[in-house]
Amino acid sequence: KLKSKEAKAKLQPIKELLASSYRDDGVVSGEEIVDRSQVAMGEAAYRAAVAAGGKKQTEMTIGWEVLGLDKETATAIYEEVAKEGFMSSREAKYGRAYSQKYDDKGRK
Repeated sequence: KLKSKEAKAKLQPIKELLASSYRDDGVVSGEEIVDRSQVAMGEAAYRAAVAAGGKKQTEMTIGWEVLGLDKETATAIYEEVAKEGFMSSREAKYGRAYSQKYDDKGRK
């Protein structure tokens, strides 16, 4: 979630537009869907940043505050990625051998 009042104010029209595009089914509102999506994107972005930081990291990767995460969530993500060996999502999906044969753009 966004922290600064200025950022919240600037993005409010976009959030309202997105929320209005979801039909309110009485269980989950469009606003809730947008809020949950925003949290999920922040968590995914931090997970990618931690993995990109690599194995030489000795402390938590910076950036979690900017992404709107609390320290508890960021710590849990950092520890999970560290436990997995700082693998990127591509490495986790295709294995390390695959990622070593191709550059960041997927070229051999």
